[in-house]
Amino acid sequence: MEPSGSAAAAAAVDPSTTRREVSCRVVRCVLTYLAEVYGPETPEEVASRAGLSLAHLRDQNNWISWSAYRSLLEALVEWTGDPRAPYKAGTFAYKGRSWGYLHLVFYALRDPGKVLEKGARIVARFNKGAEWSVLRREKNRAVLRIRMKEGFAPARVCCELRMGQAAAIPRAFGMPLGRARETQCQALGADACHLEVTWLNRPTRVFGLVGLALGAAAGVLAARAAPQAVGLLGPGLLAAVGYLAGRLADYRRTHRENIRLNQEQTAALEESVQVIEEKYADLKRAHDGLAALHEISGAVISTRKLEPLLEDLLRLIVERLEFDRSAILLVDPAGRELGGGRVHGDDRLREFVRELRVPLDLDSAVADEVLRERRGQIVTWEDVERGRVSEVGRRILEVSGSREFVMAPLVSRDRLLGVLAADKVRSGIRITEQERLWLVSAANQAAMALENARAFETITDLNANRERKVEERTRALETSLRELRE
Repeated sequence: MEPSGSAAAAAAVDPSTTRREVSCRVVRCVLTYLAEVYGPETPEEVASRAGLSLAHLRDQNNWISWSAYRSLLEALVEWTGDPRAPYKAGTFAYKGRSWGYLHLVFYALRDPGKVLEKGARIVARFNKGAEWSVLRREKNRAVLRIRMKEGFAPARVCCELRMGQAAAIPRAFGMPLGRARETQCQALGADACHLEVTWLNRPTRVFGLVGLALGAAAGVLAARAAPQAVGLLGPGLLAAVGYLAGRLADYRRTHRENIRLNQEQTAALEESVQVIEEKYADLKRAHDGLAALHEISGAVISTRKLEPLLEDLLRLIVERLEFDRSAILLVDPAGRELGGGRVHGDDRLREFVRELRVPLDLDSAVADEVLRERRGQIVTWEDVERGRVSEVGRRILEVSGSREFVMAPLVSRDRLLGVLAADKVRSGIRITEQERLWLVSAANQAAMALENARAFETITDLNANRERKVEERTRALETSLRELRE
């Protein structure tokens, strides 16, 4: 145990940070980690960032407040720039100077499970805000429940340090670092943290002792049967051989168990990697979708003529949003039906889509959702079988050969301008909710661009008519002037 700090150092400590809530023993592993990994001057700098005295922290008889404890771990993350720094610091807890004489007490238990069980019973002596209990304890696995009391706000940095300290326990017995993970976390909204700790086996001495007994017995029997041949050292040699053979069996059994545990841990790790890869793939798809929408928006907004706008829109939906086919129907000037269809990705449907007419007063659930409630929907054969689709919708599915397609209304200033649709008929991949949202976003951008294009064409037509009328008026005036002269 290290000596207490000087009176001057104690006087400099802020009383608000030294409430008896967390023992300084708990954070000694942080100081050890900083000193060994980043240099002996580092603990002083990190402690100062947290507003704490290093001399106070080094005295294992001292205490700090829960807020100061959190501040120290947050300063550790900030100084190192590593969000996992508290966990890494926790893994240094197996070293003797991190816990003082308690290290010998834990080591005397000779088993990580017993250490965790004992630690759960005595943790209140070192952390006044935490309640620990052992939910399950097996040969190589233990599940703990940790709940912070009212007034002690949970924090992820504290959970990370705790996981590192739990994983470090097997290291005290010469075994590899254990595996600690939280299946639920109070800092993330759960009622308590559930900490699962697994570790590898140490070789037992069961077969060694059995081999020793059998070897000694064989030696005694051999000495009695042939004392001259066996001699005085014979029983001892047989006992030693039996013990070594038994120990070899101990190591082999432990090795097989450890292989099984490693396989389980590897499988769990691979599962975690797979989950991360899936999340990365989802994020990448979301990023690609947003980039595609940005490109579609830029293309259609910059196009002032209607036909090029529709061509670019349908082409980009196929190329950038990875649909197989896309089509668009526009509301006629009378506002009674959808028609004037265009399609991209399947030339065989051009004639069918161009001649297709869809009344706006269709009586079906899908028509209500898309045309009147203005919501994008995925239409499938299941909708047809449930009677949610009109006969027009059934015919579209039959002629197009599609099992499902997504529809999104083109709406601008609460006025329906048309309907945009797309499918994945060739790839056969189901349309996802994310892709539905992408098409809805593309339709919203296209609706504004469509209205702008129509307004531009109207202005262009007005200008052309005005110029034509001016030319006609000019010719008439010239004719009148000529007649007057004559």
